Amino acid sequence: MALAKHALYKEVLTDDRDRTVGRQTIGHRQSWKPPEWPIYKVNFDVAFDQARGRMGIGVAIRDSEGELLGCLIAPKENVPSVFQVECYALHSAMVLCIELGLPQVCFEGDAKADIDAVNSNDEDSSWSG
Repeated sequence: MALAKHALYKEVLTDDRDRTVGRQTIGHRQSWKPPEWPIYKVNFDVAFDQARGRMGIGVAIRDSEGELLGCLIAPKENVPSVFQVECYALHSAMVLCIELGLPQVCFEGDAKADIDAVNSNDEDSSWSG
C-alpha cells in the first residue's frame, strides 16, 4: 500500500512539474496572519486533476498564536467539477472543526463561490449543473 501511495505521489510531482513549465508568479507574496483570540483560523486548499477526475485537499487549523491544532489531507476520485472539489474541501474543513469542538472559526481559502454560497441565505444548487 505504501509503495502504491509513493508511486502516486511521484506521478503527481512529475505531472505538476510539466504543468508549471513556463509559468511565472506575478504579484506580491501574501503572508499568513493569525486570527484574533478566541477565533481559530482554518485554511483549506485543493489540487484537482480534471482529466483524471482526481483531487486532493489540505486543511490546517491554527489558533491566535499560530500554533497548529489540527490538519487533514485527503484524496478523492471521480470528481467531475472544480466547484464540487472546492465544496468538498470546505465541507471537510467544517466537519473537522465540529469534530474538534471549535466554537469560533474563520475559514480562509480561494474558493470564493463556495464561501459566498455558505454565507448566503439563498439556496444554491449550482453544484448539480
